Amino acid sequence: MSLRNTQRAAVILLLLLPFALFGEISEGEKNYLALRDFYLNWHDGLFGSRNARRRELHAFCIELIGQEIETEAGFVLLSIERTDGRLIESIFGVPEPSWLRIHGPFDKTSLGRAAGGNPPLYDLRRPDGRLLKIKGNVRKFKLDTRTSAYSVDLWLEKIFVY
Repeated sequence: MSLRNTQRAAVILLLLLPFALFGEISEGEKNYLALRDFYLNWHDGLFGSRNARRRELHAFCIELIGQEIETEAGFVLLSIERTDGRLIESIFGVPEPSWLRIHGPFDKTSLGRAAGGNPPLYDLRRPDGRLLKIKGNVRKFKLDTRTSAYSVDLWLEKIFVY
């Protein structure tokens, strides 16, 4: 087993440890862990195998449409913009490197609970170090290859945070 595979196995074990301690893994969490595994295979793939890994990730993302995804607690609110009078478009991501960005309208009640009350919108953009867990149904996706740090963008029907 190479050092890279040993490190990957250790990361997966660390990700699964909270689930093993606190109960069953939900379908959304399984989808997130599978997405992360497909992404790592694509990102870390050897020259020549990246296209095959990208096709595997693309096929998995197509299967993911309409299904639930639930991330680990490690996402921060990156930006908020008002798309019309009522709908707020939000983008969540991992601080750095941002391999996964999640877009969509958020459920204001769940965000209020996660932020400790019902904060005004400008308070939500402050980087206070609060890491959030994201949950929702996948509406569409995009695999971004514009930079050397490949990334996945997911659009959810509605974002629930906690």
